[in-house]
Amino acid sequence: RALQPQCPPGAAAWAPSLAWLELPAETTWQAGLQVLERLVAELGIAVRCRQDPALNVALGLLTDRLDREARRDAPCHREELLGLVAHVLRSTTVPALLGRSGVRVANPLAALGRRFDHIWVLGLADTLFPRPAADHPLIDSVVRAQWHAAGVTVPDASSLASVEEALFLGAVGGAGLDVVLSRPLRGVDGRTLRPSPFWQRFDDAGVRHEPLPLGSDEERALLLALDGQVPAALEARVAVEVARDAGRPGPHAGHLERALPVAARRWSPSQLHAAGACRFQWFAGRLLHLEEPLDPDRVEDRRVTGLLLHAALDGALQGEGEAGDMGGRTARAHAALDRKVAELRRSGALRPGPLWPVQAEELRRTVTRAVRSPVFVPPGWTPAALEERRDFTLTAGEHTYELTGIVDRVDRTPDGLTVTDYKTGTYVSQVVQNGKLNLEIQLPLYMAALRAANGRYFSIEQAGTIGGAGPAAEGGRRKYSWAQHEQDVTAFLTALGDHLAAGNVAPSPDQAGQACTYCTFLPVCRYRGAAPVEEGQA
Repeated sequence: RALQPQCPPGAAAWAPSLAWLELPAETTWQAGLQVLERLVAELGIAVRCRQDPALNVALGLLTDRLDREARRDAPCHREELLGLVAHVLRSTTVPALLGRSGVRVANPLAALGRRFDHIWVLGLADTLFPRPAADHPLIDSVVRAQWHAAGVTVPDASSLASVEEALFLGAVGGAGLDVVLSRPLRGVDGRTLRPSPFWQRFDDAGVRHEPLPLGSDEERALLLALDGQVPAALEARVAVEVARDAGRPGPHAGHLERALPVAARRWSPSQLHAAGACRFQWFAGRLLHLEEPLDPDRVEDRRVTGLLLHAALDGALQGEGEAGDMGGRTARAHAALDRKVAELRRSGALRPGPLWPVQAEELRRTVTRAVRSPVFVPPGWTPAALEERRDFTLTAGEHTYELTGIVDRVDRTPDGLTVTDYKTGTYVSQVVQNGKLNLEIQLPLYMAALRAANGRYFSIEQAGTIGGAGPAAEGGRRKYSWAQHEQDVTAFLTALGDHLAAGNVAPSPDQAGQACTYCTFLPVCRYRGAAPVEEGQA
């Protein structure tokens, strides 16, 4: 049923009647269930279960119920088998797997006797929570007295209110760290709502005694605008939007009236990557501090995974002698991983979900493969520095850059010092050169800071080298020149300095638009692509 909206028009494969199942009129329970098993396998549902834990649980419950309720080898009609499948689909319930950002919603009775770190209470306004208690309309005082004399106790409104208050206080008392109370100031009909009696049990300091204004500032401004009285500030904003929509240059389109000299700020490789991919992207994120609210479950995974893997690889080489012992290196890596996990859990950066045991084992195996890789510490290499912060200065043309970077590792090798930068996966950030996003700058920057001979990227998940810079990267099937690479990096820094000195932070992505693929500032920059070039005959 969930796939029905994606079906082509007229396709009834997912109709709720199950008439689409090709089953003989006379069959056996076992043969009919085998048809369903083949359907699950051929549609790829079983494969999807490996990546979707909720689907895996649902499919497991479905097959278990069918196996229990089917009479195995006994014969059956097609309608009987379809009836069983429909009954199981209607009656089987699946437990919900809460994610790390999941919030459990419960009434006071459901939360009573349970303990939560944080509790949020919503709707503490009079007539909303609690609801007004009243006696049953069909039980008057005479009937109540007769029942009470017969030994039947029917709670009145006062007793019901006391029980509801006790349930509320008991549920709130289960908070381990903090309780957040909230109440609406107005109802859906616009009238002012007084605080709930439950609210007043805690504190009366948050109660407003002055009358509420009729509507918000935005609503009052809208009414004035509809009446023809447009505020001057709103007219100025409208003029800005009209100019931007027409593509006119100006401060809001990235053409600033003042210079942004590169020497006036301290740079990091990540800032240079952002500015090199698109100057407006760097301007909006670093100077205007714009950001889009994102689901933490989607953005934290790779960041936390990178922190854990980096800490494990650093720990693997801590205290290593001239000749590294593979077993000792692996044990140190696992110990460092466990310490980092504990640290991130204490700080709240790591919030394990229901699949954390599986994820932790995958991390441990990834670390083991990485530290046991023959290219992790090649023969003749000796780690000289781990996770080292470096402040350095680079000059490109008329511009001087003050840079700060964290070098993951520096090794002494037969060719001289070699910089190693760890990457969780295989992606290496690049900047735009000649309209293409194809220039790597991080290794040359670190090599210049350390006066190193070579540099390389080591992928932790791939347990291998995924690129490099310097004379050692020349040769083979790759057309690469270290001298040309140095010239390209210097030219990039010079051009970036020139643009910022002119106050030019207009959108400047690559021609293919790769920098725009995952950019969150598209609604702000409104980049429509490079202007077409008009050609004519001379």
